[in-house]
Amino acid sequence: MLRSYVAVLRGRDLDGALALFAEDATLIGSEPGVSAHSVDQLRALHTRMFAEPVTYGWEWERPVATRHGDVVWFAVEATWVIEGPGGDELPYRLSGVLYRDPAKRWLFELFNGSRPISR
Repeated sequence: MLRSYVAVLRGRDLDGALALFAEDATLIGSEPGVSAHSVDQLRALHTRMFAEPVTYGWEWERPVATRHGDVVWFAVEATWVIEGPGGDELPYRLSGVLYRDPAKRWLFELFNGSRPISR
């Protein structure tokens, strides 16, 4: 699912992005104003992101995931890879919850991203 999400973000595929989330999903990103708590808010958030001159994605090596029936939760230390003018690579953390709907599709119910701080 994470790889699918990166692919739709890089391709600026709004319908593809929305298809990965449950209708009542929550997305909370690391930057101010990057959160959504419904399909309408997810649409508005992704529309804003896709209008930017850069695209977003992550790279990771070893995600941790646990499954209980139709629910999976995951966490992973990652690198946030911003491609385009002024692009950058930054430490990042991803976590979330997926569930399998009656059509047997895995969907994000919760998607969370954060940037670790140095002390």
